Amino acid sequence: MEAEIRAQIPGIDPVVSEYSAGYLNHASQAYSAEGDPLSDAAAAVTALLLSASGDLSGQNELTIQNLVEKFVSKLSAQSGLDGEKRQQAPSARKLDQTIQVGSARNISSTLGLTGGVNLEHTGRQIESRVDKKKLEKAEKKLRAKQDKKEFKTVEYEASKLLDQPDDAASYEEFFMKVNPLQLGSDNQGKSKDIKVDGIDITIGGKRILSDTNLTLAYGRRYGLVGQNGIGKSTLLRALSKREVAIPTHISILHVEQEIMGDDTPALQAVLDADVWRKHLLKEQDKITKELAELEATRSQMADTSTDAAKLDTQREGLDITLSDVQAKLAEMDSDRAESRAASILAGLGFSHERQQFATKTFSGGWRMRLALARALFCEPDLLMLDEPSNMLDVPSITFLSNYLQTYPSTVLVVSHDRAFLDEVATDIIHQHSERLDYYKGANFQSFYNTKEERRKTAKREYEKQMAERAHLQAFIDKFRYNAAKSSEAQSRIKKLEKMPVLEA
Repeated sequence: MEAEIRAQIPGIDPVVSEYSAGYLNHASQAYSAEGDPLSDAAAAVTALLLSASGDLSGQNELTIQNLVEKFVSKLSAQSGLDGEKRQQAPSARKLDQTIQVGSARNISSTLGLTGGVNLEHTGRQIESRVDKKKLEKAEKKLRAKQDKKEFKTVEYEASKLLDQPDDAASYEEFFMKVNPLQLGSDNQGKSKDIKVDGIDITIGGKRILSDTNLTLAYGRRYGLVGQNGIGKSTLLRALSKREVAIPTHISILHVEQEIMGDDTPALQAVLDADVWRKHLLKEQDKITKELAELEATRSQMADTSTDAAKLDTQREGLDITLSDVQAKLAEMDSDRAESRAASILAGLGFSHERQQFATKTFSGGWRMRLALARALFCEPDLLMLDEPSNMLDVPSITFLSNYLQTYPSTVLVVSHDRAFLDEVATDIIHQHSERLDYYKGANFQSFYNTKEERRKTAKREYEKQMAERAHLQAFIDKFRYNAAKSSEAQSRIKKLEKMPVLEA
């Protein structure tokens, strides 16, 4: 496939062609109850190759679509799976080869300490090393911990912010629910760092994260990396719905798919994305009118009347509310909103003329750019982007990269574009094995180098420990029932039991 891609798009970055072929291969073997993974991958790869080609003409788009469809047909034939079968979990099947238990008797009995079965001692009358009381106590603790996990496990649901609402009203309702407006000075000085411990996330019975910690320092830009299907997008969705306990004074916005098209001009659609700004402007107009009416009524009353005193109290309350509203608008830099929105749209490829086009006139790729523009305009405290460069051409990627490098708040971005992550990320989070590993002050390249060093070090430590375990176990097996050596054997048993279990 890579050769055909390079033949169709001469000069394409080898990373892009390799990623595209690998993505399609992976999707052809994947299963998802929510849709055909290969169809989704084909759409993403088509958009990626179109952008990488630099030719956005209709003819070139059709050519690339035909090429990708050819790959899809070939992969479907090889795997023997169609779209319907890829939405069904694989069923259990017989093993190709019978396992002979007797052939495994040479397995070291140290496997018992790492969760394996000690076949060497099967059938022997050997005193158990397990303290039954301690075992029962440990099992109770495990059950209690598991019950606690199940209680707080995040069962995946499609994020309402990702499944775009059918109309502006439902979008605004959800936006205000996820990001409640807090006026006054109560939130001043509050930390916007995010630290949540003991996160558990499950999707379709598959555990994505298990008792892991999420730590995001305010103002840092995090690249979230990991294998395809590991659950990176699921984590972003859980965060976007506040299914993970993020403080409510921290605003959140997640961009993953295109906006709904209607008659709203592109520029106005971006302005309307900041729901609270729109709400506060209406509130400001409403309070100003109420104050004017109160002033007119009050001017006709004597200063000593009871009604005048009530109106004065009411006016003071409205003045305080208006002051809070105006302070919040100033904090949002509301006066510069239109020029800022226009600047963001221009950076993402919208000419001044196209900014006035109705959103329904744009293709899916351009609506995705609009969704991105809306998020950048809102400037949430935590901005989450899922493969933002997929639908962008090179100039737009450059603009986005430069924009994010000066972004004042926290960014969490999922991307397979290594160059983009190298430019944008200040830190890398590696999602794997149901946990999150943090690489502070690392772009993608330094993360990759550090990860390799960690892997080699862990492998050396594991091999060293396994050799020590084998040595201790050999001594125990030889001298355990030797009266002269029994105390030494017991000492080694205790040492072996206390030894931490390392992963290979």
